[in-house]
Amino acid sequence: MADFGRALALAFTTRTIRQLAALHHPLPTDRLALIAELAGPDDTLGDAFDLAYAELASQYRCEYVFANSLVHTLSAPGHTSNAISGLRVSMSIADLIVADKSAAAYEIKNGLDSFTRLDMQMLCYSRCFEHVNVVTTRQKASRAAAQTAAHIGVVTLTDDDALDVVRSAGGGLSRLDMSSLFRVLRRGELLTILGRHVGYSIDVPNAQIYRRLNALFMQLPIDTAYGEFVAALRERDLRSRQAAQSAQLPASLNAATSGLRLTPPGWRRLATQLRRPAHEFRTRGARATVTDR
Repeated sequence: MADFGRALALAFTTRTIRQLAALHHPLPTDRLALIAELAGPDDTLGDAFDLAYAELASQYRCEYVFANSLVHTLSAPGHTSNAISGLRVSMSIADLIVADKSAAAYEIKNGLDSFTRLDMQMLCYSRCFEHVNVVTTRQKASRAAAQTAAHIGVVTLTDDDALDVVRSAGGGLSRLDMSSLFRVLRRGELLTILGRHVGYSIDVPNAQIYRRLNALFMQLPIDTAYGEFVAALRERDLRSRQAAQSAQLPASLNAATSGLRLTPPGWRRLATQLRRPAHEFRTRGARATVTDR
């Protein structure tokens, strides 16, 4: 089952979703053919994703199952929160960030993962996020709590995909680092923040703008900077997220599409592909037929 589970999990990557949504790109036929084999004669490709996800959740609880359960629970449709998968934070890449009134980082350590890099990951996230959590199995919860600082939350995923808080994450801004916050923000976000607080508009050549923005950002009080940091993450890619919601994608793809930037036509192409009959993808020669620009 492990080899089959790993192969199924490849269908739930950002790369697969991007290729499905692309206008001129070969489809990831090997990945799609595998999940299409699970579908019935009247099922769509979206149905096939749901069936493949159910197989993963019951037989091969990989990182994606944990991530999708987190997104489903913490960033439900209609909420103001924004869930971002795979955000680079200093020397690490966070499995999931959820920004709402505050921001929290989640590092997943499932039954297949080691804790080798956990100390470095927790250090990086603690410099950027008020709340930091390890999400793991019930069997590894005690080890996660023992290996991490007291402010790190420990959460387990139950057999029925509910989240069980073993230790709550501690709050407070004393651990935050201004340079770390700065490096996560995009240029446009920084310009908006500094325009609002110090009236800044671009006054140097492009080659010098990053240094100029850094110098001004570092002068902000930490509570102001963090509040703006959270707001920027909450509003990030809002237009793309609204288009994603309009596409009404399968719940099994929540984590794969969180933080994914596509144009509105790209989301429409993805939705159209997912409505196609699954049997059209069962051969390795399946071809894209969507032309929406």
